Amino acid sequence: MRLAESIHKTGETLEGLIDHLDARERTLRTVSLDELTVDPETATLNHGQESWEMTRHAAHQLASMLRVTPSFVLRVPNDLAAENLNTFLANAAGHRQIILENGVVVGFLKPNTIPVDPKTVATRLVEGTQSIPASLMRRWDLTPEGAVLRFSSPTLTCEPKLHDVVEAGVDLLVRENTELTLSARTVVLRLVCTNGAIATETRAIRKIGLSDSWKEPEARIVSTFQMAGEMLAQALPTYLTRLPKIELEIPEDPMELVSYLRSGLGAIDGAPIKSKKLVEAVADAMYSEDPTMWGLYNALTRLGRDSMDLTYKSLFERAGHYLSLNPQVVLEELEAAAPSGLS
Repeated sequence: MRLAESIHKTGETLEGLIDHLDARERTLRTVSLDELTVDPETATLNHGQESWEMTRHAAHQLASMLRVTPSFVLRVPNDLAAENLNTFLANAAGHRQIILENGVVVGFLKPNTIPVDPKTVATRLVEGTQSIPASLMRRWDLTPEGAVLRFSSPTLTCEPKLHDVVEAGVDLLVRENTELTLSARTVVLRLVCTNGAIATETRAIRKIGLSDSWKEPEARIVSTFQMAGEMLAQALPTYLTRLPKIELEIPEDPMELVSYLRSGLGAIDGAPIKSKKLVEAVADAMYSEDPTMWGLYNALTRLGRDSMDLTYKSLFERAGHYLSLNPQVVLEELEAAAPSGLS
């Protein structure tokens, strides 16, 4: 299926983002689904005398709402894709908002959805009226779903090793071309090469409620900034300044190390690790880490990243997260379990 080029742009300043958003022409059109057709030659979306190209994201949304397999529609020739979509469009009930950007269909929304404009979000940041300092924004990305604004602060207080987390922060997701609208997710960046290359790892997404009280965009913006600000305040000091300062007395004897770690890992509030097999895996990982709570955190999250077993992957990642939230409980158990002469 022939489709228009999707949106992919990036930058580093809020002013640059605002300038780009100012330059686009974006409109929403509410139409009845049964009035739409797809041209079998060009794969354009038609409504009356009007015709528009679609992006891959928009075509995927259209197929999904019609319950046609998106992967099938996107890979077949125009005529076959049009035949399948038109069959269901002719009998489709209800209305949808067509999102047009510079004359191209970039998405569809339900009739009552009020999307949040990324420009409004960026402007509020520039004004300095929100709970997240604009100075912490590192980059922005425009994707087929909308805008992603990344906030982080590289304040690591110890020399990182290969595969260590070197930066932590929050992504603010302004997905104006989806029903998800506003949300935030914690993000960490891990050193993956000795030349300084880093890889991004995202964590669970948190979104505000979708009750009637949140339908006003300004109210949703304020609430999401508050949520993201809390996530950011928690992530930065914990990952990058607090954990490296908590030193651990790591036993040299392998058996003593397993026993020592087992006491602390079993005390992690929210995701205790008690299995001897898993504790031994953490002990092996600790030999390449600093003897600090930061090293233990990196060992856990790296094991989670590398594990092929989804259960273990989830457990190690959750253990790392909860360890970062309340390291003192773990430290107390480790100190109590330290072999004679270490504590």
